[in-house]
This record gives sequence, C-alpha cells and structure tokens, in this order.
Amino acid sequence: MTIACGFVVTEGILLCADTLYTDGFTKEYRDKLFPWVRKGASVCFALAGHDSVARMAVEECQIALSNSKLKRLSIADVIRIVKPALKEIQRDYVDAAPYEERAVKKFYLLIGVASNSDESPKLFATSDAAIKPVDGFQCIGAGQHLGQYIIEPMYNPTLAISEAAILAIHTLAATKQRVDGVGGRSQFVVLRGTQISPVVGHDVNYAEPLVLEYQKHVANLLLAIGNGELSTMEFRERLNKFTIYAEQIRKIWLDQAAPWRDLEKQLSLVS
Repeated sequence: MTIACGFVVTEGILLCADTLYTDGFTKEYRDKLFPWVRKGASVCFALAGHDSVARMAVEECQIALSNSKLKRLSIADVIRIVKPALKEIQRDYVDAAPYEERAVKKFYLLIGVASNSDESPKLFATSDAAIKPVDGFQCIGAGQHLGQYIIEPMYNPTLAISEAAILAIHTLAATKQRVDGVGGRSQFVVLRGTQISPVVGHDVNYAEPLVLEYQKHVANLLLAIGNGELSTMEFRERLNKFTIYAEQIRKIWLDQAAPWRDLEKQLSLVS
C-alpha cells in the first residue's frame, strides 16, 4: 500500500512518498522514489501498485535510459525511451496474468523529468503503461483519493517548492493516520534542471488544522446556500476571502512551524 504524490510548482517538481511495504502480515521499510541522473537529464520515479512489478518497471526504464545512444536527453527523449520498457512490463507481467490476477498485478508510476535545456521540468503519470502529462499535481496508491481531497483546495501552480512541501507533509501525515498500509518515514525529492535533491523526512504526526478548518468553512458555506441563507455570489465572495486568509496563514506557518522547519532548510539548500 502506498501514497506517492507529485507537484508541479514554479521552481520544478516535488515528489514525495511513504516508505512502508506490507503484505498485510509483514512490514518492511524501503524507498519508493528512484532517481536517475545522466546525459543532461534528471528523472525520478515514484511507484505504487504491485511491488515487484512496479520495481521491475522502474529498473527497466532506468536501464533503457542508460543504454540510450543519445549524449543529451530532452524531456521528450526520456518519455520516448521509457515507453517501450513500460509497455513490455505491462504485456509480460500484467496482461499475461490470469484475468482474476490482473488487478493485483497492476502498477502505477509518477515520473518527474527535468533537462538542462530551456524546458521547464515536467511531471507524468502512468496507468496500464500509458504515460500522461500532469499539469498540476497527482497522487497514486491506496491513499490517492484522500491525498487528492487534501491537496485540491490548497494547491496552485505558483507555489514555491518549500510551500508545496508543507502541503506534501499534510498529505502524508493524514494518509498515514487514516489509510491502512501507509506509513514509515517520508521521502521527498526535488527536481530542478539536471539537479535531483533527495530529502528524507521524519514521521510527522499532527492534525491538519488549516486543511480541516478550510473544509469546515466550505461545508458551512455550502450549508448556508442549501438553507437559502447565501446566494451563489455571496458564497464565492466569502470563499475567496477565506482562501486568501488560508494562503496568508500558510506563509506564516512556513516561517514559524517546527514540524517542517528542518525540511524547509534542507530544501532551501537546493534553491
């Protein structure tokens, strides 16, 4: 079981994941983020789904990239090279499995790619070996729905890496508390150009007051509309004001809150 998230922000790509692997009986803690840096490009894979199949897919992608005869890789080159590797794993280990086992064999990847060209780093997500670009953020794994729910109201593409890290910590902490099979330390990887900066964070166990307060506020506004107390225009005005307030509070937390201060300092080293 897994929660892995990718964020597209102004400074690059942030990937994060938990580190718990479990089959329901045993537990072990291993990486779920796998970087590759060569040929003027940096790539990081985050995996979810069937452990061994997903890991095999990542390894085959890394081998294909390393064996490329191109001396410099653009983002488009990276995606073109990994596509056949993913399709082969999908065909041999998922599609070829008995029908009743296919759902269990499925794997999902987030792929962050950056190049030292003038291109901005990009994020991609896979499903059944198809690779799709991600414009904003994406979650995969057992905690994906909770992750999407937490991130959606707070995300915007103008976030700094350090601000996205706050949102990532919220998401990982909440998912570990509420989704079975998600746990362990938290991993963070930042991609900027050909630079990959891994930052491994400690467990953070705390309530998500800003996210919960935002959700509570929106629920109250929706209830007011349902009761005829607010017009749609009034709802939008109040929600916009509260969203601005939430953005301001987040910036204050970034400067003052201890749970992610060390992480923010580490992330600042790669600015």
